Amino acid sequence: QTTQARSSYLNTEILWGHRFDPVTTYNKERQAYEVDYKRFNETTQDGFRTPEQTTFSLRQMSLNPSEPTPVS
Repeated sequence: QTTQARSSYLNTEILWGHRFDPVTTYNKERQAYEVDYKRFNETTQDGFRTPEQTTFSLRQMSLNPSEPTPVS
């Protein structure tokens, strides 16, 4: 069964550098997948896999580079 959901998020609700934890396991005895809905909103930091900046931020920085600081 395919399920689709539509949602929007505020920027304060987004956890940058996090991934959702797995919620499905395979039950060999029942020969079926099970979903643990208690873990549905759980996240874990993904370590070094996510860049520190968003693509939008990187593009903005490349279009508007800051002036170099003079060396004294």
